[in-house]
Amino acid sequence: MELFDLFFYLFASVIVISGAVTVLNKNLIYAAFALLILLSSVAAMFFILGAEFLAMVQILIYVGGVLILIVFGIMLTGQVKSVPMRENFVYLLIAAVFTGLLCGLLVTGITARPDMTLSADIASTPIKMLGNLLISKYYLIFGMLGVLLLVILIAAAGMARNNKE
Repeated sequence: MELFDLFFYLFASVIVISGAVTVLNKNLIYAAFALLILLSSVAAMFFILGAEFLAMVQILIYVGGVLILIVFGIMLTGQVKSVPMRENFVYLLIAAVFTGLLCGLLVTGITARPDMTLSADIASTPIKMLGNLLISKYYLIFGMLGVLLLVILIAAAGMARNNKE
């Protein structure tokens, strides 16, 4: 077993375990922390597979943006601990059956055609060229998105301040 395979299986197991913790945990803060580990592991998986740009996008957008907004949403709503969590065995059974079927379909699809594998000579992402294109041609969109996120953050802080007064 090579070092690449070891890291691949390590991050794959971390992704599966933290995904299960995210879904099954009743405490929203712990679920958000498990989601942070999940998204960071997906970024690490992208990085070891040679997709550095996707790894950076994963970290910047999902870990840095979406997860912070989820944590802000959890922190701004004070009634999170008083929300009752409903558990129904029928829904859990249906979800387990569909998950098993999808996993079986995935394993069948992978093992049915072992000759259909990717070659190891995949070209790396030209990040410098892509970065120059995004900064030169699409700079207005990035500026507008930055201003929009700043307005959303200020509005969330204002709403939190008004709720406490």
